[in-house]
Amino acid sequence: MFDNVGLQAEVGWTGGFGHNIKINLTEALVNHREQSISSHLHIFIAERGHLSVGTNDHKRSSKDGLIEFKMPWVAKSYEEFGKYCKAENMNSTTAIC
Repeated sequence: MFDNVGLQAEVGWTGGFGHNIKINLTEALVNHREQSISSHLHIFIAERGHLSVGTNDHKRSSKDGLIEFKMPWVAKSYEEFGKYCKAENMNSTTAIC
């Protein structure tokens, strides 16, 4: 998955290797789906003097047109999660990390 070509991603683009890992990891998760493992990732890339925070959202072309891969809604607190579960008639007490 990570070869010498991947190491070249850093040349000319600080943080390029981290972005390359993000792309390869996303591809592996999408191509080898497991029911309990999400393909959506929160990404933190540390560069000299800078920290990038985001998701692995992206768009790609296919024979059926443009495919958008976008992070679904994520609760920002346990309270928010509980309200969401109640509104959706779900039991939040069985949720685990």
